[in-house]
Amino acid sequence: MSLIISLIIGEIVPVGKVTESATRNMKPGFAKRCVESLISDLIYTPVITLAMVSFSYIMVMRRSHGQADLHFLPMFLSSLAVCMIVGFILIFIFTPVYMKSVLRKNGIQPGGRR
Repeated sequence: MSLIISLIIGEIVPVGKVTESATRNMKPGFAKRCVESLISDLIYTPVITLAMVSFSYIMVMRRSHGQADLHFLPMFLSSLAVCMIVGFILIFIFTPVYMKSVLRKNGIQPGGRR
């Protein structure tokens, strides 16, 4: 479900253009990568977390016939806090690795050389 949601978001929201616009005047480096990761995290994580927590909540309530003592909002907010932190770290680490791999696979040297 997360993969499908992220693909849909990727088609709807021009994440590359948003991050480029936000970091246009920044020098390449740690700070720019942090901002890019944060923007991506803010776009993807809340939507995916909402969908996954909603799915879990609905399943628990169905299986318990509405008897489970769960409250959606605290469940969602605590999951969102954890997912935002973990998501930021994963995006920060894996996006450059993935981009280098894709560029090399297509015959482009990272850093702008062909």
